[in-house]
Amino acid sequence: MNKLLIVIRNLIMIVFLVISGFTDAKSHANPLSESGYKAKAAYVSDQLIKSRLDNLSSVIEINYTPEVGRRIREYTVNYRVAGERILGRVDLFFPMFEEEIDKRNLPDELKYIAVVESNLDPTAYSKAGASGLWQFVKATGRMKGLKIDNYIDERRDPQKSTKAALEYLIDLYDEFEDWTLAMAAYNCGPGNVRKAIRRGNSRDFWEIRRFLPNETQKYVPRIIAAMYLMQYYHAHELIPENVNEEMRNIITINDGRSHNFSKLSKELEIPFKMLKSLNPQYKTNYFPKNSGHLNLVIPATKYDLYLETYDKKAYKELLAQREQAEILKKKQERVRNIMETRLEYPQQLISIIYKDLSTENWVREIDTDALVLSRE
Repeated sequence: MNKLLIVIRNLIMIVFLVISGFTDAKSHANPLSESGYKAKAAYVSDQLIKSRLDNLSSVIEINYTPEVGRRIREYTVNYRVAGERILGRVDLFFPMFEEEIDKRNLPDELKYIAVVESNLDPTAYSKAGASGLWQFVKATGRMKGLKIDNYIDERRDPQKSTKAALEYLIDLYDEFEDWTLAMAAYNCGPGNVRKAIRRGNSRDFWEIRRFLPNETQKYVPRIIAAMYLMQYYHAHELIPENVNEEMRNIITINDGRSHNFSKLSKELEIPFKMLKSLNPQYKTNYFPKNSGHLNLVIPATKYDLYLETYDKKAYKELLAQREQAEILKKKQERVRNIMETRLEYPQQLISIIYKDLSTENWVREIDTDALVLSRE
C-alpha cells in the first residue's frame, strides 16, 4: 500500500512539473520578442512630453495629440529595443540625408520621414508594394527616375532614393506651399490632400486632418514622435544599437565593372551579408556591367584592396597622390614650426624658410602675404 502511495505521489509530481513547464513556456512565447519588445521603462507623463515638445523648433506646427504620445511611448517605453535599433541606424543614413538636404536648402525635418516610412531599413517592403528607406511605390519611383526591373530596384538604393524623395517633396511643397501638407501628400498622394483642403476649407493640416485618410492622420504625429526620439532618447536612457564601423565608413564606386558578389566578398575579405546589406538594391548575386551610373558600395577600408585587385593603374596613381600629400604635409608642418619659433636674428629665419621652400611644388602652395617678418 505504501508503495502504491509513493508511486501515485510521484506521478502527481511529474504531472505538476509538466503542466508548470508548459504554462511557463507559453507565458514566454511573446510574439513581440521578434519585433523589438523590451521590459517597460518608467512612465513619462503627458505634461513632461508636452514641455519637451515645446522646446523643439520646426517648419511644421508641433502639436501634442494622443497619437504623438502613443508613438513616443512605443519608441521610449513599450518597445525600447525597436527605438534603440532605429537610433543605431541614424549614423548610417542621417549624414547622407543631411548632405542632400543642405544641397537643396531644405528643412532638416525631412529626414524624419524615412524614420516613419521604414524605420531606416532600406530593405523595408510594405503590403502596398512600397519599398526602400523612403517607401516608394513603383509608379512614383519610376516617375522620379529610379530604375526597377528584374535585376535592380533603386528604391532600395539609399543614395538614389534619397535624392528622388527630396525632389518629390520639393514638387509637393511647390504645389501646397506648406511643408506639413507636403509631408501629408507624400503619404497619401496630392489628390487626397487637395480633396481635404476643399472639404475643410483650410490649408492648415490640423484643421483638415479629419478629412484625410486614417493613416495620414497619424503620419505627421509620427514624424513629431520621431523628432522627439532623436532629441530626448538620452532622457529615456535609450542606448543606440551598435553598428559595425565598416557599415558606417563606406565609399561608393562607379567604375562600371561587373562583379559576382560572392567572388567580390572573398577577394575583398568582406562578409557576404555585409556586402549585400551595403548594396540592397541588387536583387541577384551579380552587379551588372554599366556605364558608371550604378553604385557599388564597399567599406572604405577595402578601397585600396579593390583598386589593387581590379584597377592597378588607378591604385598606383592613388599611392603617388598620397605620397605627394604626405610630403606637402611635412613641409607645411616644418614652416609652421619655424614661424612659431622666435629667433634672435630675423635674417636667419628668412634663410631657413627660403631653403625649405626651394622646391617648385612647395612654392606654389605658399601664400607669400602670410610671411610677414619684423624686428623686435
